[in-house]
Amino acid sequence: MFGEGRLLPDPGPIKAPVRNQGERRTFMFAGVESVPIINEAVANVFRALAPDDVQLFPVTVGGESERYFIVNASKSTVCIDEANCREVHLYDQDDPEPARRGAYRWIYGLRIDPAKAEGARVFRPKRFTHALIVSEEVKAALERVGNLGVGFERVTGPHEPLPPPREVPATLEQARQARAAAYSKLGELSEDVVRRIVPTSGNWPSGSQAWRIIKRGQRTLFVSDGLSDPFPDASEPSVGFGFELAVETDEELPGDDGWPLDMLMWVSDGFANYADTRKLLETGLAFIQFSGKGMPEQLVVPPDAFKKFRPNDWVSEHGMSMALFGLEPPTLPTSFPTPAGPVRLVSAMAMHSSEIIAYLERGGDVVLPLFLKCADMPLSSTKRKPVI
Repeated sequence: MFGEGRLLPDPGPIKAPVRNQGERRTFMFAGVESVPIINEAVANVFRALAPDDVQLFPVTVGGESERYFIVNASKSTVCIDEANCREVHLYDQDDPEPARRGAYRWIYGLRIDPAKAEGARVFRPKRFTHALIVSEEVKAALERVGNLGVGFERVTGPHEPLPPPREVPATLEQARQARAAAYSKLGELSEDVVRRIVPTSGNWPSGSQAWRIIKRGQRTLFVSDGLSDPFPDASEPSVGFGFELAVETDEELPGDDGWPLDMLMWVSDGFANYADTRKLLETGLAFIQFSGKGMPEQLVVPPDAFKKFRPNDWVSEHGMSMALFGLEPPTLPTSFPTPAGPVRLVSAMAMHSSEIIAYLERGGDVVLPLFLKCADMPLSSTKRKPVI
């Protein structure tokens, strides 16, 4: 809600945990939803230069004694200059989420018409509220505060020349070809590579976040495509993290897309970002939790119910989902060869809400044997009969 460009009621006390210790900054975009969090010095800039354009909500950050605030841009304007943007991508008019239909999916080289900013010094563009726009004066004042954890990209005037494309290293190209060859043996491999228009993680081995879609008769298999890329600074042959992830479903999905791919994207980033999560796979089987945003209701535990069992965990406002990783389906290989060595193909199964609650109540040692007897293992489907 802090990124929607609208006036908000006072949300009351807010706490922001520190997930990974790092360098203290004066301005950061925090978490998956990129919530703007600022310190007192930056808050003073907004108070002085844009008092009518923002709301400042106090937030307690970890165990810090310093005062911090969430800055909410309370205005949005119809100001995007499509003709002068580099690339404009729209959501389909038949997108299953009505709020996204016809909205901007992403814009490369954003340009706005300053005359349509309605005099605001801080605002978000309508239909593309990902962008937080500030005036030149606000930018200069923020830079004087310094130690910012954010950068600025000009959205008016001519574009700078694009840098030349980077050459793809031979080892990276070999890894991609090996994966494509292995994936093509699993079914009808789509020629399209699914990439996030906006990368959400810089921790994939080569920095490239991608997924592939494989048709297998009445089923669709989604696989990650890049977790086993070689690390660019590796002095010896590298398979990156040494595994790729797979989610298979028998549900009909709009445009070869849908919640199984969303689930795979969520958990792929989790494995890329957190070494502790990757270590869970070393035990063979792992229960991984992630946001229930976009997931079918049968596969989501509401926030209050989840919080009852995991009071200290981060819980999404959309509820939480879970997947069981490391299952060995009889119709898929558990590894495939690459020039740098074998790569594991780790399958996942989305858990139903009753299974998630049973796991939270009783633990994995009790629930896991029930999954191993599941006839549909490891199919991710709302049509699958829950084991509990």
